[in-house]
Amino acid sequence: MTDMNEVILKADRRGRLRYNPEQKQVLVDACEGSGFCGSRFAVLHGVNYQTLVFWLKKRRQFGVDHPALRDAGNSRHPRVITI
Repeated sequence: MTDMNEVILKADRRGRLRYNPEQKQVLVDACEGSGFCGSRFAVLHGVNYQTLVFWLKKRRQFGVDHPALRDAGNSRHPRVITI
């Protein structure tokens, strides 16, 4: 398992987990190097399979610079800034 188990994940008001760009990168890297199929990896790491597939697809199409793998800055979900 990844070190994500040691990180507190944020959830929006609908209960969906919110991942920061670093967490997305770690999960995508770990999935590609794990040898597990995507669905098994998702179950082991507590990630929705369709979300993981989306991240993997965007990584393969656009590389690590795709907005899905970095901070989206979506105005519907305000950023939380920790000081």
